[in-house]
Amino acid sequence: MLENEEDWLYDSISRYKQINMFELEYPVHHLETTNYNSICVSCSNNRRHQLIELSLPLKLTSQTKGSEDLITNDTDLKIKCGTFTQAPVAHLKTLSAGHKAVVSHKNTQSITVYAFSSDNSDEIKVDYLMKCELKGPQLAVSNTELALTTSNTSPWLVMDLSSGKVTDRVLSDQLPSRPEESVSPMYLESRLVAFCHHSTGQVQLYDKRQPKLLDRIIGVNDENNSSLWSFASVHECSKQFTSVDHPVCFGMVSTNGTLNVYDSRNWTTPCASKNLGLSSPALTKNKPTLQLKFKPANKNWVSVSGFDANIYIYDLTAPLDSVFVHNGHKYVEGFNPETITTSHAWFPSIDDLIISGADNGTIQSWQFEDSRKLTS
Repeated sequence: MLENEEDWLYDSISRYKQINMFELEYPVHHLETTNYNSICVSCSNNRRHQLIELSLPLKLTSQTKGSEDLITNDTDLKIKCGTFTQAPVAHLKTLSAGHKAVVSHKNTQSITVYAFSSDNSDEIKVDYLMKCELKGPQLAVSNTELALTTSNTSPWLVMDLSSGKVTDRVLSDQLPSRPEESVSPMYLESRLVAFCHHSTGQVQLYDKRQPKLLDRIIGVNDENNSSLWSFASVHECSKQFTSVDHPVCFGMVSTNGTLNVYDSRNWTTPCASKNLGLSSPALTKNKPTLQLKFKPANKNWVSVSGFDANIYIYDLTAPLDSVFVHNGHKYVEGFNPETITTSHAWFPSIDDLIISGADNGTIQSWQFEDSRKLTS
């Protein structure tokens, strides 16, 4: 058990290939990569709400072969551009094409597409607005298409990003009537959308080629449990694995520490299942703060955040061995034991590099060593 920051820093020499620690003015709520050297972050307090693009240090992003020993003074996280928004961000997705972000704002019936600065301006500008009948929906993006949901009692929408028009309206009539619960969309592949119920762990599939909800309802049917579920797909974390050779795959993790992974070879039974021995008190109304991600270059590795101030990485094949635990967000000045990691992202162009944010305003970029090698 490490007792202080000095002990942790000494221990980190062997555990990390490198680590950078930064602090923002406001708590971090969302974090997404934008390109090979920058991230988009939403952060806010009770009064001000900010959307910013941050460039990563050159020491991190210049890790091509032969450049590991690059000598540079560029070791800081720098603001490339930003803007203040009138309402807090409800959900955020970045678009690689056009260097933009798609954002829903809380209690607002519109979707905003923001353009990151491509000139000498330091301002993130509104590219265009799309009217939306849903308030502050959850988002899923695939190519030029957008899926939106709020709950099981409101319509589920598919919109065309280029025109802003609704192309599909999905109404769920297959599940028994029950109290309102939060539902999130998720692309399992470009033509297959999953609608994920946070309170029960049930997932409904929608095939846009038909188009209709498929009869199959998968998941755990956790209606009598007090836990909540979060979801992720391999397609959204790493589109290269969605092909004939790699089955459609998604994972789900609950606030009681259960992790299940399913793929299209057998929707009935998880291809991997494990209780992580973790539990989360951090619940919002019908929606957990947990986040699950698949490693872009290796779909057998997953990462989980939102249980506490840590990020947990697991190997699905070994069986579900712990690969690494990042606990750097707690070794900062004035740490509050109730701090929760709010978002994290694997950096696709650099192996084993993760960017993570927490509600204490800290952002950390870290490249880790497999802990099993250190103990073998």
